[in-house]
Amino acid sequence: MSDFLAPPPLTSAPTTGDEPRWSAWMALLTTGFLPATTARRTAHVSLRTAFAVHVVAALLAALLILGLVEWEAMGSTNPNAAVILREAADDIAELAGEFVGNPMLAVPATLMTLLAIEAGFVGLALLIMPWSAGDEPLGDSLRHGLRRAWLLTPHALPLIFLFGAAAVPVWHTQRSWHDASEAYRLVPPASPANALPGTPEWDAWQATMREYNTTWQAAWQRDMQRRAWLVRYGEALVLCLYLVLATWFLWALFRSAAARRPVRAVAHPPTCEWCGYNLTCAPMEGRCPECGHYVADSLGPDVRTGSPWQHRREVGGWRSWWRCGVDAVIRPKQFGRQLQVCEPAVGHGIFLVVHLLPIFLFALAGLVATVVAGIGWDGVRQDRGQLCLLGFVAAHSTVAVMLAAASLAAAGTAIGYWIVDRRNLLSASVQAACYLSFWLVAWVVFAGCLGVAVVLLEDVFRLVARPGFIMKEALQVLTWFVGNLVCLAKYVRLVVTVTAGARYANK
Repeated sequence: MSDFLAPPPLTSAPTTGDEPRWSAWMALLTTGFLPATTARRTAHVSLRTAFAVHVVAALLAALLILGLVEWEAMGSTNPNAAVILREAADDIAELAGEFVGNPMLAVPATLMTLLAIEAGFVGLALLIMPWSAGDEPLGDSLRHGLRRAWLLTPHALPLIFLFGAAAVPVWHTQRSWHDASEAYRLVPPASPANALPGTPEWDAWQATMREYNTTWQAAWQRDMQRRAWLVRYGEALVLCLYLVLATWFLWALFRSAAARRPVRAVAHPPTCEWCGYNLTCAPMEGRCPECGHYVADSLGPDVRTGSPWQHRREVGGWRSWWRCGVDAVIRPKQFGRQLQVCEPAVGHGIFLVVHLLPIFLFALAGLVATVVAGIGWDGVRQDRGQLCLLGFVAAHSTVAVMLAAASLAAAGTAIGYWIVDRRNLLSASVQAACYLSFWLVAWVVFAGCLGVAVVLLEDVFRLVARPGFIMKEALQVLTWFVGNLVCLAKYVRLVVTVTAGARYANK
């Protein structure tokens, strides 16, 4: 365990030159603003120290959340620091009292919460792990992922502070408007006791209710016209801030993940690119004794020249982009035989990045088309502001899901090949995940078309659904979900196939 927690020894020259070293505690100040620089300059940090930074940042984040909760409970847009600190201290004392008074419940609940949080960070490490991995021991890649995931924890502090500092005043203003609203101060007439429909008492109450509803509607219209600007647009502003902060988090996450770092290279014997046979003593002009392919096809100078995207300056940007995107989908194994896997995969991610904007736009268009198919243009015109916000959230979430799918597919594929061959193929699998961006774009287009089809075929789903067994709406959602699951399975399969072409790579 101590060997795992320590930073790996370096047997190859660092890829970052003479990079200055920073203390791990610098991450508390820099990780959200200089993620790549922080990642490079803390690559030497042991996992013990990184975990200590993670714990301190997590405690600070918990205290910050507690302070924001107390500020929100105050009901005032002007925070009183002394009151907030006193109330937070009371909450901490109350929590400590729960541990003392009911340890059999408090301790397991706390441990389960902490384990769930740490499991989330392990998942984050798996997302990070592939992006700067080289042909190195898999343990080094895992250490790198955990180190960067733990040192990213301080980024939660500005994210939480900025969101809370903007959201809490909006909530206070809306609550004050609601409390002062003329409509909500109106009290509806009580229904007559034991009155039956058709009796004079019932009819009189119905008339009173109609008068009350008319008065309430008029008061509500006056309230809506007197709304302050922050009441009108507060929720939209909070949602827009959420999108900005989420984008900031994704930027910092992948900038940190893809930062170059020293790699402890692993020496491999020359092998046949087709079957993995050891060709140490085989003449260059000979054939592999196992499969019969020419040795030059595995060890010659023209083997594994790299993807067309790596030669885009010579080939041309559009041509290399098209060849990579199409070949990775149509000829995945042959495409995998071009990839160079003995160097870190840093730089290939730009191919995925250039497809994030089309993914965003197609996801936005798919949601709008689905809503229009469901409620028509008239309904869209009435709620176009909310539809735009909902569309941006859905499109942003789609981009995040696609990045997560690429990272997890790369990590899962490489771990599977490591179990079989004991070789770290993260560099190959993450290249495969990036160059399969055409499939990700096609997946988003398919998901949008499927959503529209599911809505338009509502009558068909109503006939298929069985009352008491499955609802029409559930069947529609299930159909859309299964369609996307098939696309995900195909994407993972393509990543596995491309990586298979690099299974016995020599360079």
